[in-house]
Amino acid sequence: MLKKLISLLLCSLLLIGGITGVALAEPDSQASPSAQASASPTPLPEFQKLSQGSITAPCAILIDTASGKVLFSKNADTKCYPASITKIMTCILALKNGDLAEEIKVSNIVNSIEAGSSTCGLRPGETLTLEQLLYGLMLNSGNDAAAVIAEHFGGSIEGFADMMNAYAAEIGMTNSHFVNPHGLHDENHYTTPADMAKLARVGMSIPKFREIVSTRISELPTNEVVSDERILVNGNKLIDPNSPYYYEYAIGVKTGYTTKANHTLVASASKDGVEVIAVVMNDEKEGKWKGMKTMFDYAFKYYGALDLQELYAQSPLSFVPENADTSDDSEGRVQLKLVPDESTSTVIVDTKQNIAQLQNDPTALVLEPENDLATIKAPITEGQQITRYTYFKGDDPVSVGTLVAENAVNEEQTALPSLPDLTQEDGKPSYLTYALIALAVILLIILILRIRKARRFRRKNRRKRVVVYRRKKR
Repeated sequence: MLKKLISLLLCSLLLIGGITGVALAEPDSQASPSAQASASPTPLPEFQKLSQGSITAPCAILIDTASGKVLFSKNADTKCYPASITKIMTCILALKNGDLAEEIKVSNIVNSIEAGSSTCGLRPGETLTLEQLLYGLMLNSGNDAAAVIAEHFGGSIEGFADMMNAYAAEIGMTNSHFVNPHGLHDENHYTTPADMAKLARVGMSIPKFREIVSTRISELPTNEVVSDERILVNGNKLIDPNSPYYYEYAIGVKTGYTTKANHTLVASASKDGVEVIAVVMNDEKEGKWKGMKTMFDYAFKYYGALDLQELYAQSPLSFVPENADTSDDSEGRVQLKLVPDESTSTVIVDTKQNIAQLQNDPTALVLEPENDLATIKAPITEGQQITRYTYFKGDDPVSVGTLVAENAVNEEQTALPSLPDLTQEDGKPSYLTYALIALAVILLIILILRIRKARRFRRKNRRKRVVVYRRKKR
């Protein structure tokens, strides 16, 4: 018992002296590259390099879909009548406010549509889903479908026009004003190529919108009111392989025409990671197709794309959390997945020369986590959001999102904290320090008392043995 007490006392004194227990594994994180930006990339090609003679439209624009950057512009802020490209707005609002499967009954509003204008053959009393109406709206350019949709969501043409103008203001269409959902002529119904490019960019961010505007042929079902077959054909010749204006990289969007607006067209195309949107307004019948193809060819000749997701995958971040269990297959290391926000893009579109420079300069594009990975502690669960991040090109943020754990890491169960961590608080002795000292003093007192008691016991036994011995001797 005495030996055990001595051992316990020595351990206590050694602990107080600063000998530590098993220490935590030191955090090991792969830090993001240096935030030092490279020199500014070379300027974009001058807009004048695009042959003005091949763009017959007096007003046009070409933008990068990912960033909205303008690649070519010709009187892009001039107000023009949009005609049926108005229906891009109608489709977007219906998708944002409705359910594709909801059934909508066609009212007598279809009888008010201007005679001779484009329709998809709707009849009062029939019921169609919103999805079917949207195909009729965008493929056949159905003014009747536009009116039905407007009445359903806005209560009236005027009510829906209010919705259109409110949304236009929300997304920064500063030179636009809408009075109807279809684009039939009105002096107060106007927009600009720049504003329509902004709107189309929103539309192309909606998967269902993309699906609809890239569809060549569809149909409306027969019902108790309409027994005739109604085939819907997309008027965009850029996506029709049988058209002389077919463009293999085109993916939508919408045509328009009235005698006052002349020909209008919003179109999109994608090649080798570069996606662009182009708008022509007040154009000639054939000129709009040629102008679109010219702008698309220009974009794909001079511009390239760099996908930050692919770049990140070449050297993904990982880290070992504090107090991680390093005995598993991952050795306590958490692999991080890049999850960009829906509102951001991971694609950088720039001149091919500048893209090559970005690819060859590891400091030009920098991913910066908001939080220091070395301060994050175990346990970590799979799919856990670890921290927000920003991708920078030089000093400019180009993409934001979240770093998410791809694997789980448990907390180390056997690891003991080091004594300095336990016994120091801001460099001063903690309560634990005083407790250990008190314990050591108590043990020391107990030890001294036990030693004294043992000595008294031995002296007493010796006296007894001497008395017994003397008695036996007599």
